[in-house]
Amino acid sequence: MSKFFNIRALAGTIIIEIYGVITEYEMFEEYLRWQISEMGENAPIAVRMNSPGGDPRVAMSMYRILKNHKGPTTCYIEYMCDSAAPCISSGCDKVIGNRFPFELMVHDPQMYTEWIGVEDGEAAVDMLAKIRDDMIRIFTEKTGQPEEVIRQMMKDTTFMNAQEALEFGFIDEIKDVEQTLYAKVDYKIAANAHKDVRPEEFINPGGGKSPATSNKKQTTGSIMSDSTSWLNKLRASFGLGDTADEADVVLSAKELKADLKAKTDEIGNLQSSIEEKDTEIETLKAEGDDLKQQLPSEEEEEEELNEQVEAELEAAVKNFKITAASKEGWAQQFSGNPTGLKAAMELIPENALKGKNEGVKKPKSRAAVNVSMSDQAKADLGIN
Repeated sequence: MSKFFNIRALAGTIIIEIYGVITEYEMFEEYLRWQISEMGENAPIAVRMNSPGGDPRVAMSMYRILKNHKGPTTCYIEYMCDSAAPCISSGCDKVIGNRFPFELMVHDPQMYTEWIGVEDGEAAVDMLAKIRDDMIRIFTEKTGQPEEVIRQMMKDTTFMNAQEALEFGFIDEIKDVEQTLYAKVDYKIAANAHKDVRPEEFINPGGGKSPATSNKKQTTGSIMSDSTSWLNKLRASFGLGDTADEADVVLSAKELKADLKAKTDEIGNLQSSIEEKDTEIETLKAEGDDLKQQLPSEEEEEEELNEQVEAELEAAVKNFKITAASKEGWAQQFSGNPTGLKAAMELIPENALKGKNEGVKKPKSRAAVNVSMSDQAKADLGIN
């Protein structure tokens, strides 16, 4: 089964290479959908293109597949994207055009046929009109140009260099696109594509003339021969097999570059997180130091406890629980222990000494807290 494209997976990316004429063949759409589903329905797709065009129906079928793909899609135009080929590139999320050489052309669909009858001819013309309208719809959606502008461009057979294609919206970016399959691109054939309508001098600003029909010089494989040594070294460096070409090497390098950038970004985020944590720690330390300064010293704590003991004893004297004479003894016994003193005072009823003499004995020890209420009262009242 002969097909106009190659499809393969590399470093998690689906690569579709379109070099040459876009042609129809049996089960084309089913085959492409099956290949993509096998490689990953969410995987990114990179379309590499150098095509003079071909069957617009096939191109629109591929447009629909790319447009509906769940993962990101990018088209790299290495040189030519003529006739039906812009339908395919328009299906991608992003289209990158080579700085030079570059050529993008749109025109009304054409029909090549042998002798046919009137009815068949009318049907064919009607089919071409519908295909043209579908192409106009695709280009209008991609470029944002009014329908009448796209219709006139197709009617006039419009050739565009990279800058013009960018201005009209057929591509999204201009950069130096690697000629990844340079040896496989036949520039003589490419230069003669549409030679009956291509301008003799198709100027690319800043890049010279696009290869024209009069340019008979064919770049041969000498460049590839000179590059064999470094290509083999790159294959070995990236762990690629002997069949890997420049596209494999370039995409592997880009994959590593993207991975390095992701790791660098991750390190930067971690560094920022560490700096934020350090700042938070310093803030907490400062707050801790402030709290420490607000805490009372041991002398202040002891003084405060003794003030509580004094207050408790003053209340006990006032409530006739102890005598004023025994107050000092209680204070010494419960120095710095207002909680213990309070518990002891709760064992003595109020007004226990009211009307009694002042000869109340002071408590002998902290153990006095543990005697019964009546014994404590007797001891404080001098009763045996």
